[in-house]
Amino acid sequence: MSKGNNHLKIRIMKKLISILAVVLLSVSAMAQVSTASGSLKTLKSFRLGTCKIVEVTKGDAVTYQITGQLAGTTSREMDIRLGDADAAVKTLLSLAEYKPSSSDEVVNLNNPGDHTAQYSKFTMVWMIHSPGKQFTVNISRKELKKMAEAINKSLNK
Repeated sequence: MSKGNNHLKIRIMKKLISILAVVLLSVSAMAQVSTASGSLKTLKSFRLGTCKIVEVTKGDAVTYQITGQLAGTTSREMDIRLGDADAAVKTLLSLAEYKPSSSDEVVNLNNPGDHTAQYSKFTMVWMIHSPGKQFTVNISRKELKKMAEAINKSLNK
């Protein structure tokens, strides 16, 4: 009987050690990601924090990015790098004001990440795609305008 209990205890200990190893590796990986990307400051968030405009400071360089929850997921995010303040505001406002000729038209954002966008008349959002269209973040015209306002506001502190 004690032999069975020992076997059970060994199995439980192995599982606990495995869980601990995964947690430690995850914390280490997250620390590497945050230091590699620099200091992040959310300027404004939308849809309960699932979409936000973020200021990234790395050394003396300040850039901006959209961090948004991927369409169809609950936990995965995509960063859409926009460049410096001037480039970010121009990209956001031009996309907010652009009227595509058809729903098939794909717009190149000309941003550092080579993202493209397509406007959905049905959902009334810009679907911003990762290179290769593997991932998508949906953003409304109103949100794009408010993101540009947030950047301008942060510059005029």
